Amino acid sequence: MHSSTIIASIIVLVTIVAKHSSVATHDSYLQALRRRTHAYNYDKNQQRNMFLRRLAQQLVEDEDSDESLRSAAWKRDDSASGIIPSSVYGGAGGDPYTDANIFGNSKIFVPKTIHMVQAKYFTGTSVGIGSLQTTYQTFDGTTADGAQFGVGQNTATSSDAKDCGSFNLNPNEYIVNVTGGAKAFVYWLQFTTNLGRQSQMCGTQDGDAFTAKVSGYVLSYFAGNAGKVLNTIQFYWVKLPACLSTPCQNGGTCNTVDGSCTCKGQTSGPTCSTCGCQNGGTCSATDGSCTCEGQTSGPTCSTCGCQNGGTCSATDGSCTCEGQTSGPTCSTCGCENGGTCNADGSCACKGNYGGPTCSDCGCAHGACNTDGSCSCPGAWSGPTCSNCGCAHGTCNADGSCKCPGAWNGPTCSNSPPPCSAAVCCGLCTPCTFSKPSIPGVSLYTGSTTYCARGGDYPYTAMPGGGYFIIINGGSIATLAAHCDLGSSSGWAKMEDHC
Repeated sequence: MHSSTIIASIIVLVTIVAKHSSVATHDSYLQALRRRTHAYNYDKNQQRNMFLRRLAQQLVEDEDSDESLRSAAWKRDDSASGIIPSSVYGGAGGDPYTDANIFGNSKIFVPKTIHMVQAKYFTGTSVGIGSLQTTYQTFDGTTADGAQFGVGQNTATSSDAKDCGSFNLNPNEYIVNVTGGAKAFVYWLQFTTNLGRQSQMCGTQDGDAFTAKVSGYVLSYFAGNAGKVLNTIQFYWVKLPACLSTPCQNGGTCNTVDGSCTCKGQTSGPTCSTCGCQNGGTCSATDGSCTCEGQTSGPTCSTCGCQNGGTCSATDGSCTCEGQTSGPTCSTCGCENGGTCNADGSCACKGNYGGPTCSDCGCAHGACNTDGSCSCPGAWSGPTCSNCGCAHGTCNADGSCKCPGAWNGPTCSNSPPPCSAAVCCGLCTPCTFSKPSIPGVSLYTGSTTYCARGGDYPYTAMPGGGYFIIINGGSIATLAAHCDLGSSSGWAKMEDHC
């Protein structure tokens, strides 16, 4: 490329840089550029390196003072990965080198191991960086060795060649700062990581000291020119994917192209921290699957194993049982006497059993059989033993019949014997004992029986009706057809219904 062409290109690009600054300084930039490029008599490589160094430095300074420019640079500089170049440090000469395409353009990568050798450019010069070789790794674990730039220890031209060793970075450790010195070539380098760890300084502290870093970025790869030593070096910085600065959780994997998390199992959200397991289930930290609690199951622990209308607790998956059910899964039914649990936990009772647990017998009289039917005593009958089978009279609680008058028999179905015409004209009435106010007369007050007229015994009419049988002593136990006065003497009143 002709010198005039290079200068013209530089002027155009500096014009672009000037747009980041005030309009008032535009002309002064161009005038200074024309004056200096003619006066210094730089060769082509010097002009190119000067331009790249100054341009990159200006862009970084502008972006540091204006966040919107940094955002634009992210989109503008290597839009696939958001790479930002540093200034070019060093002098001239050598062949171009770069590790930019070691993985292609689809992956973000960073150094895993940096190996340097120090050596002299030629006898009498200071010791500088003789060679640089880097092993890189991507964020999905892939590794690759970059080329060796410069000469190795075995091909150095001086006995001052020395292997500076390898600087190995740990997982999640990145280079965030590079210090060094450069002028005619790169004299020395030292790396600092985000963990505060530093590499061994390689080379001689000579040349113009520099510090290369971009806030919020980490070192990705190197480029520059190299021959027997590193003539120039440039650092390319990359923004860590969001999922690396805030790692994906619960087994999620980091997409190093767009910085997003690919979540596993039932996890979701920007960092896979949202767990979709229900009813107290938890997400596995390794694969995002659900570990269910209590009686829950299924991919999201949404299946509740509680029976008979029971429900699963939203906090621990345990069963809250309904009605008369109990047990870990509400499968134990507390219904008695052969009752069964309904779907809602209530009891379905057999026969005449009732109540919340089927413990109440619904038989009005008698007891419930095991099948719920009623076992009725005596004259009680019917589904609930509520029907009284006494033909005449009423049923006692035990089922026996309480017969009126002369009705008798188990069900009061036996009629009383008919009265003869000679006895009360066929009308029989109970004896009614009383004690008349007759001095010196003691009346018998025994049990009531049916009475008949005196028959062979004398009787005396009383005022107001009725008669008294006069007993003159002796046993009258054989007088079954008459009022039984026992063996005592006394008076008995009997009404004359004839």
